[in-house]
Formats: sequence, C-alpha cells, structure tokens
Amino acid sequence: MHYVTNEPLTATLATLTVYLCLRLLKNETPRAAQFIFVGLALGATMLTKATGILLLPIVIAQMLHIATSRSSSGSLSLAKSASPDVPGASTQR
Repeated sequence: MHYVTNEPLTATLATLTVYLCLRLLKNETPRAAQFIFVGLALGATMLTKATGILLLPIVIAQMLHIATSRSSSGSLSLAKSASPDVPGASTQR
C-alpha cells in the first residue's frame, strides 16, 4: 500500500525558495516583487512541513548579505538619496 505524503511538495517548494534566493543574488538591482516571492515560497514551504523552517536561517543570511552589499555600494542607501551631494550648496545662500 502506498501512502500519500507531503515530502514531494516540501522538496519542490524548498527548491523553489533556494532558486529564488539565487536569482536575488544574481540581480544587481533586485525588485520588491522578488523579495515577496521568496517570502511566499518560504512561507509555503514552512506551511507544508515543519522542517521547512530549516531554510529560514539561509534566507535571512542571504537577505542580510544583499542588504549589506547593496547599502555599501549605495544602491539601496536611503540616506544618500535623501541628501544629495551638491558642491558648494552650504556656501550658497
């Protein structure tokens, strides 16, 4: 007798989560939709089986890596975009 389990669905969703994380790492300018898809895939994996939570540290580490590498290059830095650097702006009044 064969039993139906949730193992194939868990493996598929975990693979999708890892794939989406790798696509985020490859992009130089990730979009918000890509982060949402990673979150949805990770959430679906964890809802399918509790062992899906093992992907959580991997995804968090990857998101921190993206945030720190992008902020040091200036592409995600809000502080730099909020105050433009204009030469002589402070002396002109």
